[in-house]
Amino acid sequence: MMDYDKKNRRKSFFDNDDFFFDFGEMDDMVNKMMGSFFSSEDFKMRGKPMVWGRTVRQGPDGKIRIEEFGNMKSEGGKPVVSEKREPLVDVVNTKNDITITAELPGVNENEINIKTTGNHTVTISVDSKDKPYYKELEMKDSLDMKTKKVSVKNGILEIFIKKKWIQK
Repeated sequence: MMDYDKKNRRKSFFDNDDFFFDFGEMDDMVNKMMGSFFSSEDFKMRGKPMVWGRTVRQGPDGKIRIEEFGNMKSEGGKPVVSEKREPLVDVVNTKNDITITAELPGVNENEINIKTTGNHTVTISVDSKDKPYYKELEMKDSLDMKTKKVSVKNGILEIFIKKKWIQK
């Protein structure tokens, strides 16, 4: 059996004590920056939840789409918090129909309002005191709102609507 020789051993990435020290400094720096960001008077919502996120999807046309959701937006470089939260929504557009899926955690089915305007706009809103949501979706295709089917299960809303076919 060979003796283990520390001198000849190749230095491991984790042998560097400075490596972990740098992460500690970075963590302190980020906490300091975020603390000042969240304590800004322009940003305070007085006990209201702040939600912000992005989704990245590839559309059927092959183009990448980046969409935001939540109740935080940036206006003029300053954060603005809305009373209503924009839910995470996914729209699946097939040849004959459209399926809209929205995440509405903590919401009961009887609190959800689905409004359609014309043949192209679907509005999802929840006017609950604890969980207010709002999302307006503009569709490219004309929809047959009479065929609308809605289901809610475990905070997931699904809306199924057939497309109108215009005879030429």
